[in-house]
Amino acid sequence: MIGSPSVALDIAETLLASIPGQDISDKLWASVAVTPLAALLFAASIQNETSGIEWVRRAISNVDADASLPGWRQAAEICRRPTRQSAQSLGETLLRIATFDPRQRSSIVYIMNAALALWAADDVKGTRAALCRVLTLRRKSAKSGAGHEVQW
Repeated sequence: MIGSPSVALDIAETLLASIPGQDISDKLWASVAVTPLAALLFAASIQNETSGIEWVRRAISNVDADASLPGWRQAAEICRRPTRQSAQSLGETLLRIATFDPRQRSSIVYIMNAALALWAADDVKGTRAALCRVLTLRRKSAKSGAGHEVQW
């Protein structure tokens, strides 16, 4: 479970940074994709979605899907619930980016799918190891001492 928006952002940043061979435009879209990917990861975790990353995969391409289906609208609604005030900005940003030009959205969807493909690939030791290092460092530096738990 991803317990907070900041952990979701850490995971999204790590996944997107792990995409090999990025050119300038890929790096631009990866930076724009951080918050949408974090919102989708957080939403999958919060709703206790047992399929985790598979829900995120389905939701990534469903930019215009009805809120009853895995997609950007459903993720935004989950993040914007009154009990999730710390995640409301994730939901707001996701909805704002959903209004981008279709070509821009396609670039964002493409780069998010590329990041998740690395996670799912057989040779992901570097990606997962980097993610574990990020979360371990965050855990050690947390003033409250509360650890971050990520399960997929």
